[in-house]
Amino acid sequence: MLHTIYKDSNYSSIIPSIHTGISEMYGTFNIDSSCKYDLAHKPICSKDTNKLIGFSYGLTLSSHKKWAIRIGWRIVSNNLLLFLYVYKNGVRTITRLGYPKTFKFDTEYNFQIINDRETNTATVKVGDHFISIPFDKPITWGVILKPYFGKDCPAPHNMHIDINYTTF
Repeated sequence: MLHTIYKDSNYSSIIPSIHTGISEMYGTFNIDSSCKYDLAHKPICSKDTNKLIGFSYGLTLSSHKKWAIRIGWRIVSNNLLLFLYVYKNGVRTITRLGYPKTFKFDTEYNFQIINDRETNTATVKVGDHFISIPFDKPITWGVILKPYFGKDCPAPHNMHIDINYTTF
């Protein structure tokens, strides 16, 4: 499904998708070259991590900042960087996945996002690369988190991301 983040917006969709308790999401994504940007002239924005896809637990407006697992992305020197982006009991952790030239635009990647209750870890896998960190949230209702640009600044132009996923 094609997601568009429109110029001067942050959201690709403001309509939430509720889940009834998932522990894993898997599928494919393709970050289009329209997602390249340069915000060096806005230092407050240059270190923001954009959000690709993931899920949160809880049904309040701020649940995604309490318990969530996502894939994040950022552009640095025209390189596409991917991250494991987690909120664990309100504390955000962002950990890079792969190396600066590992991921390319206009390329389809397989992904998995896992809340592993046996090992109490959150894991993101993209292609052959993966990273895990401690995460001990029981599975509850929540929200599927769709593409979102930035934090401090909106998208400088229209951006397109194709994502297809399944949850369980």
